[in-house]
Formats: sequence, structure tokens, C-alpha cells
Amino acid sequence: MAAWEIGRVSSGLGAKVGGLGVVVEELPRELIKAAAKQGIELEIETLSPCFAYHDKSKLTKRDLRMPVTLDGHRFEFEVYEHVFPDGQKVVYFWDHLQLRWTTPAAIYPSDPHWGSGCMPPWLRR
Repeated sequence: MAAWEIGRVSSGLGAKVGGLGVVVEELPRELIKAAAKQGIELEIETLSPCFAYHDKSKLTKRDLRMPVTLDGHRFEFEVYEHVFPDGQKVVYFWDHLQLRWTTPAAIYPSDPHWGSGCMPPWLRR
């Protein structure tokens, strides 16, 4: 499941701009429960950009690079993953040139709490 905002803001590894973040945070767990009731074993991984403010020390870097072509230019994303305490796995993709602008002020421009001043300590370094 691909998502720009996965919720989980308090973890420092997610984004919630509107209501979609809440849905993406809760949907995988509910889908797995519904599948289990029907005797289906379901595993869901969420694919999301790794924003510049995410603490990469909390992520596991995978020995995998995703090739991408954007406007005729080829480059590769680094791939990371994290399994949250509730079992949900998120796979993150990162490229400094493409995603370095994704700071809290860029993601939350009108939110005084996240967009200005409430930057995680690892981003202030």
C-alpha cells in the first residue's frame, strides 16, 4: 500500500497532514483482522517517502536500491524499513536530492506546532 502520509506522527517516522494519515495508520490493522476472520493470512507493507525529518537511526537500511527515472534522469532511492510495535511494517524510500526539502515547515506549512519550532532534535543538528 503506497501512502504519502502514514500517520504515526508521534513516532517521528510518519506524517499526518489531513484525515488520510489516520486512515492509513489504522487501515492495515483492520484489514488484517477482517482477513483473519475469513481464514486468510494477510500481510501488508506500506510504502512511503522517508521525509527529511525522519530519524533514520530508527530505521533498518535494506540492501536494496530502487531505480527511478524522473524527467529522463535516472537515479536510485535508498530503501529503509521499520516495524511498529503493533506489527505494521513500513518501507521507506529516500534520495537526498529528491526529498531533502521535506522538513516539517514544508510538510506542515500552516501548522504552528509542527511547521515552526517543534522540530525533532535530530533535525536541528
